[in-house]
Amino acid sequence: MSGASSGHADDELDGEGAGDAWEDEYCSEKPQDVESKKEMCAFEVDGFDCGDEEQLETSVASSISPPASIRRLLVISHLFGRSAEVVFQFIVVIFLTKCILSDSLLLVSSYGLFSSLLVVFLGGKAGSFLDDSASNNRRLRSLQVVLLGQYGCVVACSGVCYLLLNLYDLSTDPLDLPVACLLVAIHGLGGFSLLCSEASTIAIEKDWIIVISGNDVDYLGALNVTLRQIDLGCKMLGPAAAGFFLMAVGEQIQPAIVAVGIVNVISFFAEYCFLTTICRAVPALMLQNSNFDSTEHDGGTDGGLHAEKTVETKKHCARCILLSGLSIYFQQDIAAGGFALSLLYLNVLSVGELMTSYLIWRGLSLHLLGIWRGVASIIGLLGTALYGWWSSRMSLQSTSMWSITFFLVCLTVSFTSLFVPNNNDTVTLAMLMMGVTASRVGLWSFDLSVSQLIQLTVPQSCRGIVGGTQHSLQNLFFALHFVLGLVWSDPSQFHILMTVGYSAVATAFLLVMRGVYFSRQIDVHL
Repeated sequence: MSGASSGHADDELDGEGAGDAWEDEYCSEKPQDVESKKEMCAFEVDGFDCGDEEQLETSVASSISPPASIRRLLVISHLFGRSAEVVFQFIVVIFLTKCILSDSLLLVSSYGLFSSLLVVFLGGKAGSFLDDSASNNRRLRSLQVVLLGQYGCVVACSGVCYLLLNLYDLSTDPLDLPVACLLVAIHGLGGFSLLCSEASTIAIEKDWIIVISGNDVDYLGALNVTLRQIDLGCKMLGPAAAGFFLMAVGEQIQPAIVAVGIVNVISFFAEYCFLTTICRAVPALMLQNSNFDSTEHDGGTDGGLHAEKTVETKKHCARCILLSGLSIYFQQDIAAGGFALSLLYLNVLSVGELMTSYLIWRGLSLHLLGIWRGVASIIGLLGTALYGWWSSRMSLQSTSMWSITFFLVCLTVSFTSLFVPNNNDTVTLAMLMMGVTASRVGLWSFDLSVSQLIQLTVPQSCRGIVGGTQHSLQNLFFALHFVLGLVWSDPSQFHILMTVGYSAVATAFLLVMRGVYFSRQIDVHL
């Protein structure tokens, strides 16, 4: 995607014969050299003058080997964003579980369902918005708008939660109209904050880091691992820190909500400043329709999509609605792997909201719950380390296969706890939590392998719409698992949710075996 790659010149020469087919309103013709970049560039960024050939060449060349400072800024920015989001979602789940209808999964399920459905129906549109922004030199502006929407909703939602706790005694007062309206506001604000967060993730992980990496696939893989490790680190430290904070304040929710609001305000300004600095330091991010196409690496049309599919995909990109997004998505050679990854979101044997509520119902204390989630994330970090080790020694297809296999084996331990006699409550709880904890190794290694396969096989012009559709599918199954939570909202019926989730993982295993590991269409051996 980056026009900065020195090795990309040969790729462009290989693709000249198909140049005419790439022209349409949505996907303009790729720039062929530095001169075309100068003609396209009609702006100045902090002294960067596109009319200065020497400065342009130096700036573009700098993105061939991204400086350590760029990676450092990206890591710090991601750290702020992920930590704020994880803490917010954890506290909201505790608020809905402990303060209102504590004997039911109803509110947690409805909150998760609404949030997920927003991403299902608007994720593709968000991806289209990001594609349009990338093709019109508005990457930075669009991301700033997304960040403002995300953090604005979080702060407003925190305010509504605090208002509910101070105006009403939620343990005794009936759910009258004012309380219901405030609960609806929490659902809406929390849902839109998730949508904006997903859009931000699509922009950074499906576009920005590919541009920053240029044609350096090893650098891209290492950056993927680093960002995923940050995700896991935040999921580890966020709930654990929140758990200790709650323990320090006597498990009072009000101080935690205030702290969440403050943390998110700080994170907004940090992310805003860091991403602005990154964009201004990498001219390729400011160039219209940058000329790196990840499907062309290592020369040839065998690396991902064939030319015919790419042309058809680009023509469809102008109609960014849900159904056309699905049509584009399932044209990709890696569609089976992406769909398998989506299926895993139907699984409740995780460290998610329903599992959290279930463990609270089983009597696990809040600070132990936070610590357990932190330990599970630490174990997940091992998965990212093993991914780096295995992917350097075997293909991404093989890495994805062993990862999903290990994931299924570990969850089998958790699922087997259903068949232990009821009088061994401690044993069943231990089997459940240990299996879920160990499974994080396979889960995150699988996530990384499929994510990089998507990055390397999806054409530049449609990364946004394909990434948006991927997130929509993930949230569709995430929404379905909340629907199941609404249907079987009694925690004593959690075994039904476990059975459905385990079946989804087994189906994903079969999809990966058939559509990725044994596929002849995917030819990415990295």
